[in-house]
Amino acid sequence: SSLNYIDILCVYKFWLFCKWLNNFFDIILYVFLFFLSKKKIASKIFEKVKLKNNKIHSKKSEVLVSQLNSIMLNEKLFTNPDIKLSEVAKIINISAHELSKLINDNLHKNFTDYINEYRIEEAKQLIQDNSLYTIEAIGNQSGFNSKSAFYKAFKKITNTTPAKFKKQP
Repeated sequence: SSLNYIDILCVYKFWLFCKWLNNFFDIILYVFLFFLSKKKIASKIFEKVKLKNNKIHSKKSEVLVSQLNSIMLNEKLFTNPDIKLSEVAKIINISAHELSKLINDNLHKNFTDYINEYRIEEAKQLIQDNSLYTIEAIGNQSGFNSKSAFYKAFKKITNTTPAKFKKQP
């Protein structure tokens, strides 16, 4: 059977449609790739701007760090084994997020390490002053929940164990 004019016309129209569709998808692909590359560039720019804007200003951060250290020493908040970042933040009138950022950016440690450093200093003082207390009791008085947490933090900060520290002259 031979192809008639209408069949040829339909095949031709279908071929044109496919060619158009192929070009259409090429255009969509190019547009997508264009915006994707622009988005990567834009996200890098906005990321730098965001980091600049998020950093607490140095004068304000110095005041807040000083206030934080003063409260830690005077009120001995670190001796509370259940102390939370949000509780400390409330005391110095900033958000928990701001306090976390303040400690990370200015003291280069996290909240737990910051608190544990005060606890270990307290424990060292108790070890030197009170030889009657057990190591575990000193850990508890310093704010640690468990003997293992106390030993781990003590070793991390002082590079020695509480027992070895106690034996030092």
